[in-house]
Amino acid sequence: MSDPSALLEFFADLENRLTEMPSGLRPGTEFDLFGKTAMLLASAVDEEDILAAMLDGLKAVLPYDAAGVYLADSEIPLGVKNKHGDHGELSVLVARGYSIEENKKFRQKFDDGIVGWVITKGAPVIVDDTKHDDRYIMLRKGTRSEISVPIISRDVIVGAINLESDTVSAFSEDSLRLLENLASYAAVALERAKTYGQLIEARSVERELEIATEIQTKLLPDEVPQLPGYDFAGFNVPSERVGGDYYDFIPITKTDVGIVVADVAGKGFGAGLVMASLLSALRMRVEMTYSIRAVMGNVNRFLHDSTGPERFVTAFYGVFDTITGRLTYV
Repeated sequence: MSDPSALLEFFADLENRLTEMPSGLRPGTEFDLFGKTAMLLASAVDEEDILAAMLDGLKAVLPYDAAGVYLADSEIPLGVKNKHGDHGELSVLVARGYSIEENKKFRQKFDDGIVGWVITKGAPVIVDDTKHDDRYIMLRKGTRSEISVPIISRDVIVGAINLESDTVSAFSEDSLRLLENLASYAAVALERAKTYGQLIEARSVERELEIATEIQTKLLPDEVPQLPGYDFAGFNVPSERVGGDYYDFIPITKTDVGIVVADVAGKGFGAGLVMASLLSALRMRVEMTYSIRAVMGNVNRFLHDSTGPERFVTAFYGVFDTITGRLTYV
């Protein structure tokens, strides 16, 4: 991570401001959490740094007594029955609130425990009282309630985020919504970290270009919106092996579609990474607010703070209302 001290300073300040607030989910701080975390995630390339930042920041908004990010040793396509069965295993990549001995005890296969259930089913779960749930495997004696959500990257289940509390019924549907959002941003960050690691190991420029080209291709939408009365299309041909051009269709409501066209200054691998950061930042903010001005204002600040002066983005973002046929853009 580029500056771990900045992360710690931010979350320490956030916790101080929240000490007088009631326990449970603190929705007023969600935007701060996601905004700052997204900025730091976009600049981080180490998986453990990314996930540690996520868990430490989350505790200020959604209090927990123990937490962990679990990774599956084999990828499971979403909606496909797990063919690995008991042979697949989960590992703890980052944990909070567990003793060293408790961490050493963790050995879990797919289909075992609450986390295993989430990984296998690809579905989130809230357990109000672990004493009355047969799926629960005790790792901490004090745990009384638990919440777990899958980490899904491109329709593939790669892991799960799990929180535990010493209080019965500590988590709500709002908690679940927040954790699912954070898991989606973590998936983007993990994908980028994985890709970056592959590129570091590549021994030639040609190999790096091959990987970067594949990344860029995957970042572009696989399909266009299918809405009655309208045809949507997009096509991108970079002038070099890897470019900084980007377009996207973002579902907002059943009748509103976000349309994005952007160009990152420069070409090559660096421009492609900036494009990946733009994608995650833009999609996160569209989920949080409908205001076009607010979305682009926040994305602009994010890119300014997370990229060097040699990088900038020219972008168009509009929302098309298929009922009225009106396009509002900035």
